[in-house]
Amino acid sequence: MCERHFYGVSFAVLSADNETWTIAWPDKLGDANSVFVQIAFAVLVTFMRHRFPGAVKLTGVTLPGSRPASLLKFERFFGCPVEFEANRPSLSFESTPIFSSVGGDLPADYQIMRREQILAVQHQSLIAEPLLRKLQIELLERIPNSRSSLGEIASALHLTPRTLQRRLGSFGFTYQEVLDGVREQLALRYLRYFTLSLAETAILLGFSNQSAFTRAFRHWMQMTPMEFRNSRSH
Repeated sequence: MCERHFYGVSFAVLSADNETWTIAWPDKLGDANSVFVQIAFAVLVTFMRHRFPGAVKLTGVTLPGSRPASLLKFERFFGCPVEFEANRPSLSFESTPIFSSVGGDLPADYQIMRREQILAVQHQSLIAEPLLRKLQIELLERIPNSRSSLGEIASALHLTPRTLQRRLGSFGFTYQEVLDGVREQLALRYLRYFTLSLAETAILLGFSNQSAFTRAFRHWMQMTPMEFRNSRSH
């Protein structure tokens, strides 16, 4: 039951030690899988912080791949010690704050989050252009946390907003088109496979509310999210 609150037994192994929960995943790809694991962990932790406001207190994170020169950005994001070169990537939490914050059953199939991030990262990894690849990685990390404005993304890429727009223009894109494209593809996958409510899906996609998500989805697909979900059930 507790494991389902995170990813699900099909993927993760949950262990408990006193007041700490640790979720670990087998990893056989090492360095080849390290970027995906970093992004997937960041997305999962961001989602959990939305779902359990103020209750997600990490005590340790282990990641695959070589140790970077500086751990500062990792420790700043996760808020705890981070180790690398792990054979079993894991997240450890204080169990009491999360357990006490749960007011009822969470929607089923949260484990689909992992599948969706795999698909999204596999798609972006095929892009040869470094700028577009880095941009999509930043968007995957920041969209669930509503930190995907042009200024924030440009700063993360060490560019000015004008320079980022100009460089995207050379590929025939605007920043908004790239952002909407990532949101649209994730929305289609979430609605196809998830049992989350539309309000929760809107949060995952970085929209301020369900109405904003519905308006955007209608623009993309000429139907509402509910109409799309119902059409897939027939």
